[in-house]
Amino acid sequence: MVVGQEKKKILANVLQYFPVTPRLQRLYMCSKTAELLKWHAKKANPDGLVRHPRDSKAWKEFDKIYPALESRNIRLALATNGFNPFGTLSSNNSIWPVMLYTYNYPPWCCMKQTSLIMSMIIPGPKMPGNSIDVYLQPLVAELQKLWNGVEAYDLSTNESFQMCSALFCTIIDFPGLDNLSGWNTHTSLACPSFNSDTKSKWLKFGRKYCFIGHRRYLPLNHKYGKIVL
Repeated sequence: MVVGQEKKKILANVLQYFPVTPRLQRLYMCSKTAELLKWHAKKANPDGLVRHPRDSKAWKEFDKIYPALESRNIRLALATNGFNPFGTLSSNNSIWPVMLYTYNYPPWCCMKQTSLIMSMIIPGPKMPGNSIDVYLQPLVAELQKLWNGVEAYDLSTNESFQMCSALFCTIIDFPGLDNLSGWNTHTSLACPSFNSDTKSKWLKFGRKYCFIGHRRYLPLNHKYGKIVL
């Protein structure tokens, strides 16, 4: 290094980020996809069975807490997990794609590969671990803007409207929940649903936690509650 010359910083990592807003706006610029995105608000499920996220209690509870007259608002699900891009056991390299599902679509196309939105690729060679929140900052910032709404054009009705978007849920395995949400899934209170009501026991020789006491959630007259182990 030459004395007096400014030292160049070396990149620690490079994040591949793909903006989400333009692609959501583009969905309404096709009359066919614009009609599909409004499917969830057109006809309710008469039999009460859950065939789509819009039939769930979480969807209906969201409508109560955040009522909106605009049925064209987008509800997204975030999914991420790591995989070995080389497909060989001799390499420990791992990359993490972060994808978004559009739950406005009907059930026959909302989970198709063509309906996925790739928002970013977290590079390897190691899994991000608890540092995943650093990589997610651009996506979180964009989702906050989408929550407040952006202008979009609906080709099926030939009009502009204010399109809002919300992250409805996340799809991730239990170990990944530790990194994505910050909930510690390796302790005696690993269950995020029951928290302090979780009953667990440390196995001395197995060196892991065993979760017990599940029968307390059964009805009093249930046949499984009377089984003696």
